[in-house]
Amino acid sequence: MTSSLLTPESAAVDPALRLLYESAFPDEERIPWNDLLRLVKAMPLEFTAYREGEELLGLTIVYPRPRLSWFWYFAVPPEKRGRGIGQRILSALLARYAGRSAVLD
Repeated sequence: MTSSLLTPESAAVDPALRLLYESAFPDEERIPWNDLLRLVKAMPLEFTAYREGEELLGLTIVYPRPRLSWFWYFAVPPEKRGRGIGQRILSALLARYAGRSAVLD
């Protein structure tokens, strides 16, 4: 599994990311896609895609702060759930932000 930090521009042209984001969270918990991309550009948010080759395995959006990492969004496609992918992504996140408290909202 590889991970790549996304820019708003690279996320905007990846329909699989948008589909996963919009299908994984209910409307009331989801920032509209275009607003989210503006926030990623304006704030120090880390929007990450996880892939196996070209296949999208998941996405995360984290707001890293000096003392804590606020995990805003974490999603794995429904057809990929139950295979340990979410655990692998969570382990990678905890390693990346080691030494900080983690908040999963």
